Amino acid sequence: VYYYVNGSTYEGDWLNNEQHGFGKETDSSNTVYEGQFVNGCKEGKGRLIWDDQSVYEGDFKNNMMQGKGKLVWADGRIFEGDWFENQMHGKGKFNWPDNREYIGESVSYTHLRAHETPEHLVCRLLLEKK
Repeated sequence: VYYYVNGSTYEGDWLNNEQHGFGKETDSSNTVYEGQFVNGCKEGKGRLIWDDQSVYEGDFKNNMMQGKGKLVWADGRIFEGDWFENQMHGKGKFNWPDNREYIGESVSYTHLRAHETPEHLVCRLLLEKK
């Protein structure tokens, strides 16, 4: 196990003094990434678990959620679809714990808005599609 000065830890494969291959990184806020690393960056398939137990599983590129992936929030909301630079972007499906569902083309977020009610989120998604 490698211990960083900032409190993060890494356990896994190394190549040329960089994280490379399969590994597990835990940061100082207890966010855990487990998956592929390439030249020191999260790259390929991986799983990210936040301290509130929300989980993203899918593709990473250059340390960011990018490609296809699924995010399950601790409160039961689920987004599965396209990601670009840590943002939901492109085609996707959003489900709420009460079984409501939004499926759309060109789903786009400037950032995740946890404070939005499901109704406001659907309205914003529909407006952003235009």
